[in-house]
Amino acid sequence: MMCLKIMATTGLMILGLAVSHGQEVEKPKVVVDEAPPPSERFPAAWYSAQDGQSTTAPVVGSPYTATMLLKTVTEFGGDKPAIASKIVTRMMRDSAGRTRTEEWMEVEGYPNPPLAGKSYQIEVNDTVQHCFFRWTEPVEQAKDKVATVNCLSRHLSRQDDGMTAKMSRQVPEITHDKFTTAKVEPLGERQIEGLKVLGVRQTATDLDSSGNPIREREMEVWWSPELQEIVLTRSLGKLQVPTLELKDVKRGEPAAVLFYPPAGFKIVRGDEPGR
Repeated sequence: MMCLKIMATTGLMILGLAVSHGQEVEKPKVVVDEAPPPSERFPAAWYSAQDGQSTTAPVVGSPYTATMLLKTVTEFGGDKPAIASKIVTRMMRDSAGRTRTEEWMEVEGYPNPPLAGKSYQIEVNDTVQHCFFRWTEPVEQAKDKVATVNCLSRHLSRQDDGMTAKMSRQVPEITHDKFTTAKVEPLGERQIEGLKVLGVRQTATDLDSSGNPIREREMEVWWSPELQEIVLTRSLGKLQVPTLELKDVKRGEPAAVLFYPPAGFKIVRGDEPGR
């Protein structure tokens, strides 16, 4: 999904690198996860024969529904006005860790409401069945009622993504590699959207081949231990990066029917010819 891919490169751009010198980082715990037996809804032919695949463990026991806004301002220079756009993602997660996202783009001056005849993409990650669905709604013609499915193997190795340890540590950290110096500074605790969140200030300095600084990216990242989600990232430096906000958070179990393609949709494997 576009929004989450961008989030991974913005909100986590330094967290994935920052390990303080001399500090031993606890290795993620790995568990084996087996999907339920094949069924009519999840036939054996969908699954990969490659056992031993490794993925991130789902977040369980913390269901919610929310809206994620990823805001970008594009500057053209000269007398051309800047254009503000945002990727809007309606997100939900059930108690078992399944997720559903509904995503569309809105551009300032060009209304694009998702429920006014405009199509938007839906993606479901069924972490229980190890399958990923993608389809578009609304569609007018029966031939367009098609959802793709991609399933991993029924036996997976799951491990924690490390965010809890990284955000909860709340200690200054710094690391260097050949082309980047990364620094993390703790910001403590605050409330956002009624949630307790932990924050860090991240600074990444890009270096040239001689080790001289050429560009700096600075931002804040705020993360909810309760939801185990990033709820806010914002740029602090001159080099702007997209702003991410998690809004309208509602706790509670989404309807189970939302985590499978609707009735009347043909489900085809994503690796089938022509898809």
